[in-house]
Amino acid sequence: MLFQEALNVAREKELDLVEVQPDAQPPVAKIMDWAKFLYREQKIARKKHVSRGGKVKGVRFMLSTFIHDLQIKAHRAQEFLKNGYKVRVEIRLRAFQRDRNEAIKAKIKEFLTFITLPIAFDQKPQKLPRGISFIIRKDNYAKNKQVAEKKVQDNEGRQDTLSPGGD
Repeated sequence: MLFQEALNVAREKELDLVEVQPDAQPPVAKIMDWAKFLYREQKIARKKHVSRGGKVKGVRFMLSTFIHDLQIKAHRAQEFLKNGYKVRVEIRLRAFQRDRNEAIKAKIKEFLTFITLPIAFDQKPQKLPRGISFIIRKDNYAKNKQVAEKKVQDNEGRQDTLSPGGD
């Protein structure tokens, strides 16, 4: 079908003639409602931009939680981190515990020592009405940095054992 014929057919049907593949020989065109097409594309784009929940998992414990229970919570958090989730850690505090900053810092450090993966803070510890909360994630950069540092150390060790050239 020639261009003029296709344009006449599109006008008769009160639709638009849209060039689909201009590089093809001959170029491919389609008769369609352009406004309807744009609406559908925008609708699909909006669905893609909707944020989905479930990317952050949570672990909650109290300041008085014993070590073994804290290890279990840390192990659960580590599993979440391995699976690619961020982890929100909440330390629930009673009214009389809210002023014990040193004990809170010690409990956070104790919890983080049980996690063997390299982690980074997405959200620093902050006070909430009922406790302290922070978000951690797996830090791939730290792992890559450790591997790179190890390679540099290995290369330095090899250079020390090499004899100087020119002999």
